[in-house]
Amino acid sequence: MAATPLPREPLSGTCDASGNASLKYRAPAHFYIHLYVAIQVSAGTPAYALTLGSSSPLMYGQGNQTQLGPVMLQPGEVMTISVVGATAAATVIAQVIGWQSAQPEELIPLLPLQPTAIAVSTTLSPPNFTPVFMARRPLAYATIGAAGVLAEAMLTLAATDLQSGLPLAGNGGSTYGVPAGFTTLRLLLLILNMKLGAAAVNTSRFALRINKNAAVATTDPAVVVAELTPQAALANVGATVPIPFPDGLELTGAMQFGLSHIGGATTNVESVSLYAIAHN
Repeated sequence: MAATPLPREPLSGTCDASGNASLKYRAPAHFYIHLYVAIQVSAGTPAYALTLGSSSPLMYGQGNQTQLGPVMLQPGEVMTISVVGATAAATVIAQVIGWQSAQPEELIPLLPLQPTAIAVSTTLSPPNFTPVFMARRPLAYATIGAAGVLAEAMLTLAATDLQSGLPLAGNGGSTYGVPAGFTTLRLLLLILNMKLGAAAVNTSRFALRINKNAAVATTDPAVVVAELTPQAALANVGATVPIPFPDGLELTGAMQFGLSHIGGATTNVESVSLYAIAHN
């Protein structure tokens, strides 16, 4: 299903005696969302920060009124909007706008190519904020029409940078890590497909494998395993299974991933798509 507009949800609050306030927003329970926050205060020139859970702030802003984002939330994830340094008892008004979808890949085309630059003061006391922007890069890894194998082997995957539409560095390999310039690779959705090349029922088994500091091999730990078996013994009859990762599978540092496959016949025709986000 294509992405649909996120129902607009107004948020409001009142600053305390120190001119600080905190607003919370929870993503819909069954949808991934891509959002912006339009926010203003009735008095003062505060600083703003967007935080997920107990993590460090994802994004900052400053001013009597501004726009924060974009941010991509997973189903049910809670985002905190912190306001610091407004006038005591000032009213805070905000509105969350954006897009939602049950499938995270539907939001990938909506991700911005460049973040919006926001001027941030370095003289606030307290606190003293340093500008931080969250770099994000949507990626896809895929193979189409690979032949089945009788001895387990690693699949060769074409890697594409969905932001530029160009092949990713290292394209055409069987093992991938965190792209250069990023600290984290979050795997979001794996789609597996196989079809019979002959009129006999066979299976294809796929395994997503991880290595902590080196290229992935068929002996490395499997974190996801799926076996596909078409129900009819007819050529070109197939089976497809999507495997979403609601919280994402995160790779950091020197970690690498790869997909191995093995089947009951070399006539099996196998295809794989894996969607991910690289970010800092």
